[in-house]
Amino acid sequence: MEKQKGKIESGERWNLYLEDRILTDERIERGQKIPKDRFHLCIHVWIRNVKRTVFDRAKISQTQKSS
Repeated sequence: MEKQKGKIESGERWNLYLEDRILTDERIERGQKIPKDRFHLCIHVWIRNVKRTVFDRAKISQTQKSS
């Protein structure tokens, strides 16, 4: 499987699935092109405080790095 140009290698590995979410025995590294008829799962999480304000993950990460 070929890597896309300009992508940074993260060491992060993704399981590949069939269209109906059946897990295959295939894995790729983040940044590699996903083969045709294969998929990976992605989860998005929104964190809100009691005022229902959504936290910006990027800003939280920057705050932690500068501490």
